[in-house]
Amino acid sequence: MSLIKQGGLITSSRILQYFLSFIFTFLVAKFYGAEKLGNYVFLYSLVSLFTPLVTLGGKQGLMYYLPIWGSKNELKSRMSNLITTSLLGTVVLGFLIWLIFVLFDNKILLFFENNLNNLPVFWWFSSIIIFEGLNQLFSSIFRGLKDFGYFSIGLFITTLFRIILVLTLYFFSFNSNVIIIAYFGGAILTTLFYVVVAFKIKAFTGANLKTFKYYFLMVRSFYPVVLTGFILVFQDKFAPLFIKYFLNSTDLGVYSVAIKIASFSSFFLISLNMLISPLISELFGKNKLNEIENIYRLSTRFLALGNYVFILVVITFGQMILTFFGKEFKIVYGILLIMCLGQLVNAITGSSSQIITMMGRPKALTAFSVIALLFSIATMFFLTPYFGLYGVAVGTALSLMVYNFLSAWYISKKFNIRAFSNKTFVYFSTQFAILAILFLYKEYTGEASIVMKSSLLIIGLVSLVLLHFKVFWREDLKFIERIKK
Repeated sequence: MSLIKQGGLITSSRILQYFLSFIFTFLVAKFYGAEKLGNYVFLYSLVSLFTPLVTLGGKQGLMYYLPIWGSKNELKSRMSNLITTSLLGTVVLGFLIWLIFVLFDNKILLFFENNLNNLPVFWWFSSIIIFEGLNQLFSSIFRGLKDFGYFSIGLFITTLFRIILVLTLYFFSFNSNVIIIAYFGGAILTTLFYVVVAFKIKAFTGANLKTFKYYFLMVRSFYPVVLTGFILVFQDKFAPLFIKYFLNSTDLGVYSVAIKIASFSSFFLISLNMLISPLISELFGKNKLNEIENIYRLSTRFLALGNYVFILVVITFGQMILTFFGKEFKIVYGILLIMCLGQLVNAITGSSSQIITMMGRPKALTAFSVIALLFSIATMFFLTPYFGLYGVAVGTALSLMVYNFLSAWYISKKFNIRAFSNKTFVYFSTQFAILAILFLYKEYTGEASIVMKSSLLIIGLVSLVLLHFKVFWREDLKFIERIKK
């Protein structure tokens, strides 16, 4: 399979995964309300926080060793041994962490809430960490074996299973812990799917279980990434746990919907990163930094345009979209706008973090993640007692902004690659001014009709697109032609 087809297949699967995830959140919110949604988000965030400790660097290690050992016939038994022992090691580590959860369950839950209503559910649900760890390893195995078909299916099949389970349980009027059962069941079904496929492609053939030396070799080589993985997961899960501790499950439920909607705009960046990563790596190897800068600036402009359009839709129809989830979710309209601004900065700085990775500087990203996390924690602790969920939203958005600005600054300082020129800065500022004017007009006019909102949306879209074409279209076309060649 060619690199372009691989990128297209993976990108399509990630797009599908996002939409399925959005549908799952919508169904849960619509059927069971914000409080039950928040309860599920809390339990899953708490358990998944420790997933990096279960895989112990296996995600990255398998993707490194499998292509090397799999390409040589004399090393294929070593490859099968590593696959099998990695999975067994993950089961053992997952079981030990689950045992710790069970032994300290009452203390863990009492830390976050005033009652132990979740205690019986927590006993069995926390064992999901075993299956989550296995699924992450299987995903890395298929990627390491260059089986991008099954790897791509694995990106969305878990969420698909969960949607099927939620709809089935709702259809049969089963109301007790439906969300938790669906999430847990989806993880187990995915593990079974992976096991069947692994036997089908003979991934375990020739494994010698008498030795674990290759597994320990991988762990010794890649255990440092456990810290990085833990920081990234903690950064993602801190806000839900913080809300549960300082506020309540309902607040967590409505907040999770706002996050899910706002994250839609990041899908453009994720897709772009997958497509340009091989090209960035190739150009860096040839020391063509000027070409990398051109690609960076081109992608940044289109990402910014896409995010401006998305924010325009949120400004115009955001409250209506939130109402689809339920009337109780309408209160997070302001929070949704704050999160969208964070994503806008993410777009303006473009693929900076991906460029740093492709240039072999991942340690810098770890440092930036820690700094951004500290900013986020400090902001949340300071603002939440006074502003509630808005304090959490500002902290989350600030974390995203700090991380991306540091990444953009780093590649500018280290490689003299800048995200945008002075002309582009004026262009971004003008786009932002258009959004600000439309937002103020919408707030001034209050609740408008669908016709009024649609007119506002069309005016905004035409203004943003015409501005982009007027300033950059000829320049963009020339560079796109160069990339094709």
